[in-house]
Amino acid sequence: MMGTRARIWLTMILLGYPFWAIGVSTCSFAAGLLVAASFSESNLIRYGGYVLVGLPLSCAFAFAWILTIKTNVMINPVDAEKVQGSSVDCGLVYTDTGKNEASTAGN
Repeated sequence: MMGTRARIWLTMILLGYPFWAIGVSTCSFAAGLLVAASFSESNLIRYGGYVLVGLPLSCAFAFAWILTIKTNVMINPVDAEKVQGSSVDCGLVYTDTGKNEASTAGN
């Protein structure tokens, strides 16, 4: 459709550029805020700058930690009667063992 791999990669880079630019500008804003707050005479502003940068940073670490947790949720909905020891909630099957029992459900 696009002709060559180079054109596909170029399109992907161009589509991803705004997100990288926003990320870099956010990091530079946080660094500038900390530098400006560190030169302030007020302790409220000095320590408040660290709090303003620390809260989103801790949320980013929490988000990364949540993404690394292995869950027992199977993405594909399966008939709950065929899977032993499971329950259905909103079309997802939660199992006790964490194994992919959907492939053995028909046996």
